[in-house]
Formats: sequence, C-alpha cells, structure tokens
Amino acid sequence: VNELEPEAVWASINKKVWNGKLSIESLRAITGQKVNSKVIYVEDSFAKEWVENAIDRYLPKLASTIKVYTAGGYPSVVKVSQYHNENPTINYPSIALVDGDIKGRQGTKELPENAMFIGDDYPDAIVYHYIAKNIEEHASVLRQRCLLTRFDAEKIKAAVESVMNSACDHHVYFTRLSDKLDFTSELFIRAGMIDLFNEHNSEFWSPIMDFIKKGLD
Repeated sequence: VNELEPEAVWASINKKVWNGKLSIESLRAITGQKVNSKVIYVEDSFAKEWVENAIDRYLPKLASTIKVYTAGGYPSVVKVSQYHNENPTINYPSIALVDGDIKGRQGTKELPENAMFIGDDYPDAIVYHYIAKNIEEHASVLRQRCLLTRFDAEKIKAAVESVMNSACDHHVYFTRLSDKLDFTSELFIRAGMIDLFNEHNSEFWSPIMDFIKKGLD
C-alpha cells in the first residue's frame, strides 16, 4: 500500500468508501473510536507536522486538546471531516485544512464552513521556498535547528539553493537536501525548516489559528 499513489487506495468505513491513504489513527477518529479530543484533518504527514508545530507555537493553551490526523488528498480530507461531524457517536468537532495548491483549480468546489485552505501552494513547497528565498538570513540558525553543525553556513546555503534550482518535484525537496548534506536525517531537516518557517510567519498562520479556534469551539 505504501508504494501506491493516494488515489489508488480506498478504505471502507461503516458502509462508506473513502479514497486516499488514511492512517489507523484517522480511521479510529472517523469511526469515533478513542476520540477524546477535537480533531483537525489534513492531507499528509508533512501538513500534519507543520500544523502541529504551528498549534504548539500559536495556540499553546489549546494544543493538548487537539489531535491532527491525515486523511488523504482533496476532496477526501473534506469529506472525512464532514462525516466525522455528522457521526452522532462523536461528541468532539473536527475541521479540515486543505493544501492550497488546488485553490482556484478547475473542478475545485467551494470549501464548506468546516474547511479552510493552508496557503496557496503545496505545504512542503511553501516552507522550502521561504527558506530558500531567505537562506542568507537563516543559514546559521538552520544549521542549529536541523542538526547540521558539522557543515558551515555556506555549505548549507549552497545545498538549499542547489535543490531549489534543480526543478525537482516538491515531494523530494527534503530528500534531495539530505542527499547533498551527507544523508543527514531528512526528518531533522524537515522539522528544523518547519520550525523556522513557523517562527517567522505569524501573519501566515494568524487567520488559520483563528479558524481553528472558531471551528473547534
């Protein structure tokens, strides 16, 4: 299953069929099993890590009351959240945060009240493009956040820019950067870049945090 595209994976839940890669945790949340918190559904693991970091930073008092789950791409992520809210056995609300790359695309419907776009592009592209654009300012901090202390700032800067200029798919940005930095853990690099982006982009997150507070009230 891991080798398949999300569109090729289907899950059957209570006689309803969902398209996309849903995690075990997502399936339990949708069916009301062990749901004791408010829920945010996102498309994939990168968006999950990104949103969790932002909530910890900007909504620290609510962080312990919210769980973030992956629910596959659009429109699955929206439908899963709607089904969650319509399930009479679940007492906790949910919202969906949708990758912004489909905003304005032909065939994209207006989002329901319980869903919102995150930015105007793919989450990993938003984060990486910001870091690459501001690498002169952030290289030294990135060196610490991503556990890249064995490399100097110039080496990191060159590697980040090389990946940005390679025209590779956004899904492999962090893998390619890991390769260029002696296979340093992609997880460390991704986590460090997410944290740095979120620290310096409060205006980006402000309307999303307001939506989370209102939608999960």
